[in-house]
Amino acid sequence: MKILVANLGSTSFKYRLFDVSDPAEPVLARGSIERIGGPMARVVVKSTRGERELDRPIADHGDAVQLCLDQLTDPEIGVLADPGDVAAIGFKAFLTSIRHYLGAFLLELGGADVIAFTGGIGENSARIRSGVCRDLGWFGIALDPRQNASGPAERRVSTSDSRVQVWTVPTNEELVVARQSRALLDSGKQSMM
Repeated sequence: MKILVANLGSTSFKYRLFDVSDPAEPVLARGSIERIGGPMARVVVKSTRGERELDRPIADHGDAVQLCLDQLTDPEIGVLADPGDVAAIGFKAFLTSIRHYLGAFLLELGGADVIAFTGGIGENSARIRSGVCRDLGWFGIALDPRQNASGPAERRVSTSDSRVQVWTVPTNEELVVARQSRALLDSGKQSMM
């Protein structure tokens, strides 16, 4: 049984392909794609059949996933005959986890007025947003496929008649850390704790 585990960062995509039925060599391939969305991404692939490094533009995480599958089925270094040979994808587990917590919060709070997708994946992955919001019309959540696909960093991605507004909102963690550092220095304290 082959399982693909993917880790998506704001501008990166890392993955490993495991063969859990072969204890002698469980990792069939691993790879990383850095600087997604930039002018030139760095792609590194290592498999039991060889290694490859290349630089090429990768527009978004969807393109990164496709490149991953292309490399895993590549005639020279690929370890799969067909992408369908993968029994499970960790990405699906990731979506299930997000949907679990979203559902729990919606039930606990009695609904929501707004859901904000933020951070690298939330801001940049239409696939994640659509996977999370799939079949949630009964909660009043309806994505607009066109708005979800592209637009400014901060935008409404739900339909105009969606009872719950869904937005992408950029984050700036560095600015938050800088402001907290400034507050700490101004306070004269040794720690914020």
